[in-house]
Amino acid sequence: MIDCFITFCEDDARQVDIKELIKELQARTDGRIKFHAYFENEAGSSLDDFMNGTLRDCKCVLGLFGPGYKSRIDSTAEKSGAYQEYNTIVTRLHGKVGTAKPKVIPVLWAGEGIEDTVPDLLMSSNPIVTDLRKFRTLGQRHTAPFLPEKTKEDCYPKLDKIAEALQMQEEIVSPEVEHIARDNLHRMLSPGGDPLTEETSVADILQVKYEHGKYDAESFLEHYYTKTRFSKRLKFRNVGLISGRKGSGKTTLVQIRELEAEDSAFFPVIDVSVNSWNIHSLIQNTSFTQSEGDFNYIDLEVRFFDFVWSAFVSLSMAISLTYHERNRSGEASPGVGRLLNSSFSAKTLDRLIGDAETVDDFDYAALFDHSVTAARRYIQKIVDQASSLDEESFKQDVLKGISIRKFLFDLFGNEFNKMKSAIYENGNKRFLFCFDRFDTEIQQYRKIDAQMDEKVKKRRSEREVNWLSSLTVFVNRTLRPDQLAHDRDIYEYFAHVKFLVVLPFDRIEEIRRNQRDSISSETVEEIRWQPKELLTMLRKRIQVLYGVKDDAIDKTKIKDALKRFEICRSMACPQLPDESHVMLGNKPFKMDLFLYVLRHTLFRPRDILIHYASILAYLESVKGRAPRDITEPIREIISQETQKIVEYEFVGELRDTWTNIDDVLKLFMGSEQVISAKNLEQIIGPIDFKFYHHGSDLTKFSHKLEFLYGIGFLGFRSTRQAGAGKNQNWFNFDFMTSQARLPFDSDAVMRHIEFAIHPIFVESLYLSTNHKKPVLLFDWRKLDELDRPD
Repeated sequence: MIDCFITFCEDDARQVDIKELIKELQARTDGRIKFHAYFENEAGSSLDDFMNGTLRDCKCVLGLFGPGYKSRIDSTAEKSGAYQEYNTIVTRLHGKVGTAKPKVIPVLWAGEGIEDTVPDLLMSSNPIVTDLRKFRTLGQRHTAPFLPEKTKEDCYPKLDKIAEALQMQEEIVSPEVEHIARDNLHRMLSPGGDPLTEETSVADILQVKYEHGKYDAESFLEHYYTKTRFSKRLKFRNVGLISGRKGSGKTTLVQIRELEAEDSAFFPVIDVSVNSWNIHSLIQNTSFTQSEGDFNYIDLEVRFFDFVWSAFVSLSMAISLTYHERNRSGEASPGVGRLLNSSFSAKTLDRLIGDAETVDDFDYAALFDHSVTAARRYIQKIVDQASSLDEESFKQDVLKGISIRKFLFDLFGNEFNKMKSAIYENGNKRFLFCFDRFDTEIQQYRKIDAQMDEKVKKRRSEREVNWLSSLTVFVNRTLRPDQLAHDRDIYEYFAHVKFLVVLPFDRIEEIRRNQRDSISSETVEEIRWQPKELLTMLRKRIQVLYGVKDDAIDKTKIKDALKRFEICRSMACPQLPDESHVMLGNKPFKMDLFLYVLRHTLFRPRDILIHYASILAYLESVKGRAPRDITEPIREIISQETQKIVEYEFVGELRDTWTNIDDVLKLFMGSEQVISAKNLEQIIGPIDFKFYHHGSDLTKFSHKLEFLYGIGFLGFRSTRQAGAGKNQNWFNFDFMTSQARLPFDSDAVMRHIEFAIHPIFVESLYLSTNHKKPVLLFDWRKLDELDRPD
């Protein structure tokens, strides 16, 4: 049973008619819907508590609209019950309350027409309005109210439709469906993982990584992993820096790459997981005894992390070499031994190695802390030894000593050459340095920031960005050494390392906006998925859910991904429909179901799985019931899951970095979906895009446009091509192709460009779908072009 709240204004409706309406709907819904209206509140109890409590938790809202209701809203008559109810409904629809958004069913109850009665925002959430203006009871004071036969003839079919919508909602949001969907999502995201407990939330499940499952990585690679064009390229290239959106498979990619690092080709893998670090502690200890003002001109703190990373990577290489020797010699505890036996770090490393039986158990957070200490020690020594005669002499002495080469020789002493020799002794062996899983710890770091004053917050934000920015500089210098650089031979020494540094998309964008030229689009590659790769990924996870064996889908005989998916669907869940449709006004546009889901994503695996976990849960819950059309329930499920993806997977991903994202998105409320650059400038021109790192705000319109395109909010097309009949409904979005780039600062180009807001925002922003055909009306023929090699 679910709750349905009835909102109305007494100027439009009589209680006797509403009570009769409730009776009629109860008879049609078999007692599965509990209806609430304010006049049900018991005498003496708080009406505000009743309305707020019931309306805040209900799954459905039945709106009986008329001129009285609309006038209360338009005049913002805050003391009226109708306005308070409306405000609570809208607050929930905007996701500002901790409960799920309700299903709003608008009813034209009184008045001349929809425009004069139904609030725009509530109609946008469900554009199909039922006309019940003839639903009025008759009866004398001492007789029961009744409906005339003509009223029944007009209204009963409409009541059946409302009842059907309510029952559909009850089926979709039932505890049974939610439980199955939660289990599906867990098993699809983490095949073979531990059983769920009742306390496990969907948010908890989304944090689980595949390696938590009860199987080895080889099994995952064989049965569950989807090889993509990107991952195949990665195996044979030293990419270095990789960017990935939330839910794009960053951690899985790293783990698979580690598996592919064969013993004969690599030393033991250096696997650094930042989520186990206390960043708040590790990167704060960077001050020196001299006043900070003395070093502003040499940008010392930024340079400081260059030293930290060179020490950390060098020491990690020493650790990997040590475990390599242990694996080769079988010694129980070899220590750092001949590599670093007289260096500053030897005792610390011996202690850390003694606490870790394998390289996977090694405490890299402690090693990073030691690297910070070593860098501070060296720079402090340079500062102490610098001339105090005058500022210029001091500056020259400090700059003379600020050298990565000198630092590493100071850190390792003569043992540095021993370490280089140990590497060369092993022929062509390489180190694989994996650096991943930033999200959780950095989010925690920034939550602490929110509680501090602006000056301290600015200092901390600069330090955190410098920390990552220096890492990207270090990796890029290693992969692309500057032949004229003073320390080029040191960076060539690091060429023995294959880097796999996977940074969240929003962190990469943040570094790009930083003052330092540490990263460009040429030095980082973004994880991208193509449609058939996503389809294959989904098929493999459906096989997990339903136990469909690989033998049943012989890839050697069946080459086409679509045919393999269809075989899996027919064996696993034959009731899963082939098609769905997009509604534009009252006109349906048919689409393959997978493509319909795809247009409600940012081409990320987790987006796809979130949708299908709930679709399959619903189909499981209605199995064995009387046959009915399941197209509309599935569309409603996709709508509800899309709103979750917007809030948790899109806004939730960017909010820590783009601090006024909610204010910017709110400006698009009620706008047209397809929009010109001129109209876009009117919307976002006056507002600056604020970011966590001070000094990286976006104020120029062209930069804002480029940013919104880069995050997948906007797509574009050429009006010249559309006018010539070419690809009239095809908008290029960044997540679909990396090749479609625009000179956003060119007025001449912008005059012939039309933009579209991604369909996932249509409902949450109440966009006007002002196009002849739906945006992203996919078909496989067009999408196959995306699957062609770059």
